[in-house]
Amino acid sequence: MATLAGALIAAVICSSGCEPVVQPDARDDVTQSLPTPSDLRVELDEVLDETSRRRLSLDEHAAWQILHGVLAFGREFRAAKDEKRVPVVAYLQAGGTMQGWTVRRGIDLGDGRHGLQAVVEAG
Repeated sequence: MATLAGALIAAVICSSGCEPVVQPDARDDVTQSLPTPSDLRVELDEVLDETSRRRLSLDEHAAWQILHGVLAFGREFRAAKDEKRVPVVAYLQAGGTMQGWTVRRGIDLGDGRHGLQAVVEAG
């Protein structure tokens, strides 16, 4: 009964001067906030410039940081190790170490190649 009474009171109040609320089309907000292709190009160029100057180190950075470089740049991705720049994948295949993962020789892939098995360390 109280709900019905409340609805009637609201109806009477609103019928005496409440203006309907007009909701903007959500697509209009999205369209207006999208960057232009030119803006995107500038932003991407800035990110790539910054990334190309960043140097990762196998002595200082964690495995997840270094391996994201490998995912982006492939087998040629290099990181610092003892003041040299080494290709990360070859370094790990040769028994190299990395913070955050224990890397071991994996299955034999044939042609003298083998995979890598990585065990995530705690923390």
